Amino acid sequence: MCLDGAVAYGYGGHGAHAKHMRVAAHSLVPLPEELSFPAGAAVACGTGTAFGALKRIGLKENETVAVFGQGPVGLSTTLLAAEMGARVIAVEVSPERRQLALDWEANVIIDPSADDPVAAIMALTDGQGADKTIDCTSSVDARRAAVQSTRVWGTACMVGITVPSVVRSPLSRMVRAIEIALSSSKSSGVRGGPSSSSTTRCKIDCVAAR
Repeated sequence: MCLDGAVAYGYGGHGAHAKHMRVAAHSLVPLPEELSFPAGAAVACGTGTAFGALKRIGLKENETVAVFGQGPVGLSTTLLAAEMGARVIAVEVSPERRQLALDWEANVIIDPSADDPVAAIMALTDGQGADKTIDCTSSVDARRAAVQSTRVWGTACMVGITVPSVVRSPLSRMVRAIEIALSSSKSSGVRGGPSSSSTTRCKIDCVAAR
């Protein structure tokens, strides 16, 4: 990929919060007939990012994954991880978004403003920590908590990054890898994935509005 002169809409170029926007023709991809425009918009951005993060960490059925933040990316992560058969712990301060996470198949919700998320996740995993954790907040505190609540030889994934963004984990916690995901997945990368059920597609239609 050429990095010289590359434009990321919403970051290095004008974003897509307007009703219409002008983009380079070569950046367009066909929208599959089975996807609505709202679902296509979600898949091209937050939902695609979530799917890419889950593929990067190699989430497996029956693993426990803690998802920090339940905005559009976090809710998409919760939805897709549940479809993959994982046990999902959703961490979110907003009551509305915690309820959405439950509606979208999270097994457990944690309010980090009321409870220590690290202690709560440890208690839910018999003191071992989650197999995988994913931070979707870009908060340094949340990223630190994600690292500290990952089991020994587990994986913590940071979706997006800010500068400076430093996560320090106590030396007593051995973490196999901290991965930083910065890319969005194309719609073709999600078509054959866990988002193919009609129920999941209906929920993805709502992601762009969240």
